[in-house]
Amino acid sequence: MKNVILSLVVVAVMVAGGLGTAFAGFSDSEVSQDNYITTGSLDLKVNDADDLPWGVGVPPKVTIEHLTPCKVEHVQIDVRNDGQCDIMPILYIHFKNFVCENIPPEHDGYPAPDGSGMKPEPELVAEYGGLVDQRWVPGIGQTGDDCSMASHISCAVSFGPAAGPMVEIVPPTKLWLLDSEQIELGTLPPCGEPYVITLALHLQQVGPDTTPYPTKEDPTVLLPLDPKFQYWQTNALMKDKVTFDIEFDLIQPDPLP
Repeated sequence: MKNVILSLVVVAVMVAGGLGTAFAGFSDSEVSQDNYITTGSLDLKVNDADDLPWGVGVPPKVTIEHLTPCKVEHVQIDVRNDGQCDIMPILYIHFKNFVCENIPPEHDGYPAPDGSGMKPEPELVAEYGGLVDQRWVPGIGQTGDDCSMASHISCAVSFGPAAGPMVEIVPPTKLWLLDSEQIELGTLPPCGEPYVITLALHLQQVGPDTTPYPTKEDPTVLLPLDPKFQYWQTNALMKDKVTFDIEFDLIQPDPLP
């Protein structure tokens, strides 16, 4: 009996020893060398230009002279992203730093009663009062220096690839209302694909006014203005000027959680 028990113990030890050596069999390992990580970039170009001092500077994009009421002027701004990132950054536009002023008339002008300078006769009448169609009308007040001109210019903003189609991002809105507002236009793909921002600028009429006014000769006579002069208040915008800056921002969106 003792011999049988001893034999079983020896067999158990041998089996246990065999199981232990099974974990020391074949193996292999490899090393991946020269791993690296680089970062990409965003590089916004506006009409092929970078801001100073890094580039030649971005020149004025809106340079409209002699704008007249009810005429829409379109301005095209070319943009692209020369970066290598695979992300789709978002392009923003921002109108800011509005400054308005009256500028001298190109031809004959008359001194304004408040000493603010020379102005065309229709502008003087609209601002300070005078005869319109032989009716005496009150002035609507001086405009221009307080950026009221910008309040009469509407601006619509569209954006899209140069090959089209364009999407209207901002419907016609008074230009001064866009001050201090960062407007999201959409994604601007990398690798230099050309995109276009289009601004549609429109000088709106002031009025109309059909209120009867007395004649200068007889204040008791009230006659309506001739319909062709119902927008006489718009003359207050003659020879006014508004300057402003346009900022373009290309920003990587926050990653999804």
